[in-house]
Amino acid sequence: MGVDALLAAALSLVAGTTLPLAPLAAVLGFCAALVLVRRALGPRRALYCAALFGVGALRAWWALHAYDERRFELRDALGGPRRCAFAARVAASPVKLNGTLSFVAEVSSADCEGRRLTAFRARLYAEGGPSELARGDQISGVADLAPTQLFRNFGAPDPRPGAARSGVLASGGALALVVEQRGLGVRHFIDRARSR
Repeated sequence: MGVDALLAAALSLVAGTTLPLAPLAAVLGFCAALVLVRRALGPRRALYCAALFGVGALRAWWALHAYDERRFELRDALGGPRRCAFAARVAASPVKLNGTLSFVAEVSSADCEGRRLTAFRARLYAEGGPSELARGDQISGVADLAPTQLFRNFGAPDPRPGAARSGVLASGGALALVVEQRGLGVRHFIDRARSR
């Protein structure tokens, strides 16, 4: 398989991922591109590209569907905003802006006013926050958590792909935060060096 055929196959796979968001544009764009390069690729490779387009579309649809299912499960389990005692691991680089620390935590367990929740991602905001928080740190604390809200405005892009990539299902403000154990590894040390 030549470089052109490999590039066409890769682009077909990537183009398929846009199908759930803009079906008409994705199909028309892919068909027009296929007509233009069919002679260079040959009918057999064009068929492979069409199959890869379908695989990309199925993968994108499945990822969005799985994220929506997890989001609705957490929404139903949590209900409205609740105060939660939690244990978690810092999953993404913390960012400090105007004195507020923002980070994504992989929550392993949470007790939300009598409702037990396990294994979900939450974006937490902490006023001040512990110094030098980094990826891999094991933390515990208390936070007011609520399920994420994805607003879909007319003419604006669908917010689900970005939300599905981050995996965040809840968000809220941390009232108390304690670092139980510092993480290890390259990512942890990068975050620690950056915070200094």
